[in-house]
This record gives sequence, C-alpha cells and structure tokens, in this order.
Amino acid sequence: MALAVTISLRSGESWVEVPRTVPKRHRIKATLQHLLRGPSPAEIEQGLALDTSSATGFKDFQIGDGVVDITLTGGCDAAGREPTVYDAIARTLVQFEDVKGLRVRDPDGLTLAPASPRSWPRCLVP
Repeated sequence: MALAVTISLRSGESWVEVPRTVPKRHRIKATLQHLLRGPSPAEIEQGLALDTSSATGFKDFQIGDGVVDITLTGGCDAAGREPTVYDAIARTLVQFEDVKGLRVRDPDGLTLAPASPRSWPRCLVP
C-alpha cells in the first residue's frame, strides 16, 4: 500500500514541500531515501535544490523511542553553508507524528551528542 508524503527542498531561501509516494510499511526510511536522491530533473528546472552536504545516502537506519538514527554515507561537509542536510532531513521528518527526534552520524558513525534525541555530526557545523 502506498502513502503520500513530502520531502523538503530549497527554492532560493525558502523551503518547499514536494510530494512523493512511498510504501506505507517503511514510510520513514523510504521518505529519507527519496529526499537524499534530491530533486527530479523537472524540479531542478523549477529551481528546486537540495544541499546534501556531500552525503550520497545513509545506512544503519534505526528508530527507537521516536528518535530516527542514521549514518550518512559518501561524505559529510557543511562547507560553511547553512542549511545543511540535517535541516532538510529534520524538516522532512516533521510530518511523521511518531518521530520525536533525529540523530545524524557522520560516515564514521560519530555525532556530537549521541545521548541526545537531536544530534548532528561536527562535519555539519558550518
């Protein structure tokens, strides 16, 4: 069974919620996979973008006590820019009532506050 969700992309300085369809059973993980694929060619032509902060995907997806915990793959570098991929992921996850927090780890599995329900790696600090 399919579920309509949105992913958060940028249009200039603004965020835009863009529709996607995902399997209902794995809706949170599938939504994040759609997000990290970035905008479609047609969406790019419309000026939509996603700064992935050099990440190409994620692994080790877990959710416990409402906290999504993922490890970025491919890279992790804010390059002095804001917002980062953490912001796009957090904005995308807001639509899921059962998600209460987000812990993102760098490709080595490190994050600044591993016991916190909201944490990001040093490489995403602009």
